[in-house]
Amino acid sequence: MDRFNPEHRHRLISEQRYQMMPPDTILDTLPLRADAVIGDIGCGPGFFTLPLAARLPQGLVHAIDVEPQMLQLVTERANAAGLTNIRTLLVAEATIPLPPASLDGALLALVYHELPDRRAYLAMLGELLRPQAWLALLDWDRNPNPIGGPPLERRVPLAEASADLAAAGWRIVAQPAVNDAMYLLVAERAAATDA
Repeated sequence: MDRFNPEHRHRLISEQRYQMMPPDTILDTLPLRADAVIGDIGCGPGFFTLPLAARLPQGLVHAIDVEPQMLQLVTERANAAGLTNIRTLLVAEATIPLPPASLDGALLALVYHELPDRRAYLAMLGELLRPQAWLALLDWDRNPNPIGGPPLERRVPLAEASADLAAAGWRIVAQPAVNDAMYLLVAERAAATDA
């Protein structure tokens, strides 16, 4: 798997990135509660982690990543911002060591295209989320654009991401607009049907 190089981590919190996808505008589309426990999966240097924590004064954000350098930067930035409701969690690529039904929501921002077995990962996340929880998937669509992103062949098209969610037991409940290069899907666990 070809992952983002953590030596370039400061690009992930550049002014251009904040203009391209303003975190507050994106977070406004999510069903956040002040006391929620949220997993920011593939959190990087905390682009969404810090604004999430600021919106959850009685809640908690698990900053989850496979790169220790990213988590160190999250800790430094959280300390500088005076945020005490962020817990960093170093994980392997296919598992997250949290108890079942421990999250009220999960955000995967620009990491979906890096997952080796996307449907299995989405199913695993379903086990970590409480009933009525949500999953937000933000990623690059497979179309050329002037703002960057991974190579086109590594991107997961919107239709494929939607199919992956459905196959893993998720139902898309919203698709807020972000920009011309990315999509955002908000999903909840699909209700079991009576046989």
